[in-house]
Amino acid sequence: MSSACSQAVRLPEIVAAILEHLDDKKALFAALQVNRLWSDEATTLLWLVDPPHWAFSNIKDAERLQYYAKKISSLGMNFFDHDWKEFGALGPLWFPRLTKISTETYKYADEQTLLQYLQPSLQTLKSFRGPISEELLLHLQTRCPALQELLLSGPWGSTISFDLLRYLKKMPSLTRIHLDVGLEDVMFEELCFHLASRENLLSLILWDSSFTQDQTIKICAAIADPYRKLTNLSCFSEGRAFKVLSRHLCNLKSLRLRLVDAFDNVLFAISSCINLAKIDVWFKKGSNVPAEGLLSIAKKCPHLRVLNLYQTKGITVDGRSTTNGRSITDDIIKQVATLLPAITEFRIGIEADLSVTALQYLGDLCTRLTTIFLTGIFDLEHLSRTTSAPLFPHLSYIKLEKVSENFSLEETIFILRQQAPQLRKFKGSGGQRWCLMLEKE
Repeated sequence: MSSACSQAVRLPEIVAAILEHLDDKKALFAALQVNRLWSDEATTLLWLVDPPHWAFSNIKDAERLQYYAKKISSLGMNFFDHDWKEFGALGPLWFPRLTKISTETYKYADEQTLLQYLQPSLQTLKSFRGPISEELLLHLQTRCPALQELLLSGPWGSTISFDLLRYLKKMPSLTRIHLDVGLEDVMFEELCFHLASRENLLSLILWDSSFTQDQTIKICAAIADPYRKLTNLSCFSEGRAFKVLSRHLCNLKSLRLRLVDAFDNVLFAISSCINLAKIDVWFKKGSNVPAEGLLSIAKKCPHLRVLNLYQTKGITVDGRSTTNGRSITDDIIKQVATLLPAITEFRIGIEADLSVTALQYLGDLCTRLTTIFLTGIFDLEHLSRTTSAPLFPHLSYIKLEKVSENFSLEETIFILRQQAPQLRKFKGSGGQRWCLMLEKE
C-alpha cells in the first residue's frame, strides 16, 4: 500500500466513507478487529439505527454506555421488554446524534423512563399505545425545540381530555402530526381550525376522528388557504367533507382516505388534487364507485404511481362485494393503463367485472408494475399459450379473485410465474377458486 493510501485509511472521514459501503454486518464486525479507528467507525454504523435492547442490557458500566449512546441516531423502544427498564434505571445519558425515537409504552411509569431520552436534537417521536400526558407534551415543548414529527397513539378507545392545542401551538417546528387517539367533538373542531391554518404543516394523519361536511365548510370559509403546504394526508372523512376540502389540496402527493359514508363522487373530488403520486381509498360498504371517477383520476393526476381502491368491510361469504364497481371493466382498465404507464401499484379491491384481458392490458401498457390486485373472473387459458417475453418483469405481488378451474393449482402458479418471473411464493386465502395470491419471498 502506498504511503498516501496508508495515510488516507488513518483518517476517520475516509474510513467512515469506506465502511458505509459495506452492507454486510459480518464485514463491519470484522472491521472492529482492525485497529481502534476502524473499530470506532464500525461501531458507529452498527449502533447508529435501532440497536437491539439486549446490547444495552449486557452493558453495566455507565461510561461504556455513554460511549455507545453518543453514536445512536434512532432508538426503537418497547417497554413491554424489561431490559429497557433496566437501562433506564442506570440514569440519564447524553445522545448528541439522537433524532428519532419510536416507543411502545403501556403505563405512566414507562413514560417517565422515556423522558430520560428526550434530547435537543430530537426530530421525530412516535409513541404507540401509551398514556398521553400533559407532562410528556410539556417536556417536548421545552426540551425538543427541533421536533418536526409527532405521533401520539393512545390505548384503543382512549380520549385526550386536556388542552392539546395549547401544546401544539407552542411547538412551531412540527411539520408532521399524527394523532391516533380520540378527541372530543369541540376539541376536534378547534384542532382542525388550528391545523388548517398551520403554515408549515406537511403531513397530517388523523385516525380516530372524522372530518364532517359542516366542520369543513366552516374551516374553508374562515381560512383563505387551508392546509396550504400539505403533501400527505391520512384521515377518516365524510365524502362531501372531502369534496369541499379537496379544492384546497393542490400540493397533496399522498392520500389515504377512509370514507365514513357511501358517497359516490369522491373519486372526482380526489382528481382535483393533481399532484398526487399515491392514492389509497377505503369505500364504505354499499358505495357505488363509477368508472368515470377512476378515469378522471387517471386523466388529471399524471404523477400517480400507486392507485389502490378497497372496501372497508372486505368480501362477503359468498365472494360478492357490496361495494359496486361493476362499471369498471376491461376497457376502463385499458384506458387507465394508457394514461398512467408509469404506475407501479394497482389494486381494485372492490367488486368489478374484470377478466384476464385487463391483466394483459396492464402488462402491455404498464411495464413498471410491482403489485396487482384485481377482482373479477380470470381464465388463464390464453396466458398459458403465450410464449413471448413475460408480461410482468418486475411484479412481486399479485392477487386475483375467482381464478377459473381450467388448471390445477400447481399449473396456475406455473403460468403466473412464467408471466411474472419475480414471483416466488404462493399464498392463498379461501382456496384457489375464490382467491389466488402470489408474492415475492
